[in-house]
Amino acid sequence: MAMPVRLDIRHLQMLKVLKASSSMKEAAIKLNITPSALSHRLREAERRLSTTLLYRDQSRITLTLAAQRLISAADTILAELENAEKEAELGYRGFDQVVKIGSRANMARGWLPRLLIEFMADNPKTTIEIVTAAAADPLEWLHGEGINLAIVSGKKPSGDVIAKHLFSDELVAVLPKGHPQTKREVVSAEDFYDDTYITYGIEIEPGHEYDLLFKESAPLPRKMINVGSLDFILEFVKLGYGVSFLMKSAVLDAVRRGDVDIRPLQAGGGVSIDCWAVYSKVVPDTAATARLAAMLERSSFALS
Repeated sequence: MAMPVRLDIRHLQMLKVLKASSSMKEAAIKLNITPSALSHRLREAERRLSTTLLYRDQSRITLTLAAQRLISAADTILAELENAEKEAELGYRGFDQVVKIGSRANMARGWLPRLLIEFMADNPKTTIEIVTAAAADPLEWLHGEGINLAIVSGKKPSGDVIAKHLFSDELVAVLPKGHPQTKREVVSAEDFYDDTYITYGIEIEPGHEYDLLFKESAPLPRKMINVGSLDFILEFVKLGYGVSFLMKSAVLDAVRRGDVDIRPLQAGGGVSIDCWAVYSKVVPDTAATARLAAMLERSSFALS
């Protein structure tokens, strides 16, 4: 059973102000209370926690390690509360439901915004929020209830979730202009053993590049670098530093601009990655999320 929270928001605000003040008098002025009221509030917090938060010194404010740890948490808690209040006041005004979406950054380009606009037009009482912080691991955010819908790729997610298949996207080799392999119509992963492989993550995920290209059929390139994002991958490739293997839909804009070239990968007729819209079976009030997932599943995507 979780322990009850013993401090109030006003205690956290007090600690943040104390950290930024040179004296109790200055802190009291910032909080718009009397020094006596500030001392009372501080003693109340210490009593609730059974610990000391401030070393008593007439000349300066010296916070204990316990207070510093609370301030670290307060920075996150108060910032999130402020954002939530703004969303409640402004962002969700006139809406009955919000669907929070997390998607890998390299997946959503070129198709998701258009479909979300269409969904909101058909569901005027529902709004959409893209949670960019969830891009690194949308499924983890979904299980933690930080988002309602995860857009992911790879093998079909299992467990207490419903996964709607969206499309299968071709995996292609992404090459700098003038790379020797651009002279060929079709390439294979082993053709790039001597190239630098530029990727956005070195973790091994089922149904992704390592699983499809290197696990059994080809050795990994001798050198790999992780640059963390699709934009950086494309820039490194454009500058001729190396090659990558990405979903075709994610790189078409760069190809059209003439920044990079792509070639299909030969592995039994090509290599593709499945993409999914995933939401929880167990979280209540998923009607809007289910409608959006079904709409995405029905839609056809122009990936060429």
